Amino acid sequence: MHPEITAYLLEKYLNEKCTVQEKELVENWYASLSGRPDYLGSLSESEQFLLQQETYEYIENQISVKRETRQFRITSFHWLAGAAASLLIGFGIYFFFRPSADSSRQVAVQTGSQPVSDFINFQNDMAKMVMHQLPDGSSVWMHAGAEISYPKVFAPGSREVTFTGEGFFDVSHDKNRPFMIRSGEMQIKVLGTRFNVKAREKQKVLEVAVVSGSVSVSAAGKGNDSKGIILKPKQKAFFETGSKRLTFIKMPVQVKKEIFEPVTILFEETPLSSVVRQLEQKFETHIHLINPDMNSCKLTADFEQQSLPSILELLCASLDASYTMSENTILIEGAACK
Repeated sequence: MHPEITAYLLEKYLNEKCTVQEKELVENWYASLSGRPDYLGSLSESEQFLLQQETYEYIENQISVKRETRQFRITSFHWLAGAAASLLIGFGIYFFFRPSADSSRQVAVQTGSQPVSDFINFQNDMAKMVMHQLPDGSSVWMHAGAEISYPKVFAPGSREVTFTGEGFFDVSHDKNRPFMIRSGEMQIKVLGTRFNVKAREKQKVLEVAVVSGSVSVSAAGKGNDSKGIILKPKQKAFFETGSKRLTFIKMPVQVKKEIFEPVTILFEETPLSSVVRQLEQKFETHIHLINPDMNSCKLTADFEQQSLPSILELLCASLDASYTMSENTILIEGAACK
């Protein structure tokens, strides 16, 4: 790591408290990781914004543990953008980056009458979930193939995005600017909450499931006869694209949680094989270790109110492993621990 790039500086960058010079230092350093040092001055305004977005996402998503052995040790981990660096520094954690231009694509697109540079389109091209940060601090964990479009800067009175695929939204509360999502023919309106959206292209029934807060779900566009419904925590809405009919149910109490629901789980010198079993017992998923020798790896961790994607990101970073996801099946690939 460059001697001037400290954990404190990265924390300031995540919290948007850097000076102009510090911001350029971080972004030039990030660019240098892929062989592009000191080139900010050659970028247009829109290209600079894309680099800032990319830098922010990799700092936040690729947090890993500094370790002497390939054993993961951490306590009271919170996956929060604003507090991530300050919490992790106290436990000897460093930032690990794996920039890849091919892993996902993010480009400026034309929407309506606004210029190209005013809009961002991001698609997850990876075979795993990716967390994408929005301009207002909201975030979305996007499944493979999911795509989101939004303005570079949200309007003073609203925050509007379009979304297709499946993703878990964590929306920053702002009572003066409702957050609007358009997914095909479905519209979702929130002030600040956490919910999952399933709205893949050509899907006949779209779904919204609320974890916390409340959302309004209705048919998109003016002049439709569909009345919106308000969803509370543990409620799910179904939107039929053909009839534009909306129905909702109370989600049944399940022994296993959906992958986007947070859990608290503790591991103490736990073999990875047992970690996998416990995660399968907690979540509605199946996890398979491609290399059986990984079963001997041990994990010590205290995950407090974390979703499965957050747990997998840090677990794989600690083991120099990677994972892919297809529906509810997760494959973890890595080498044996010494």
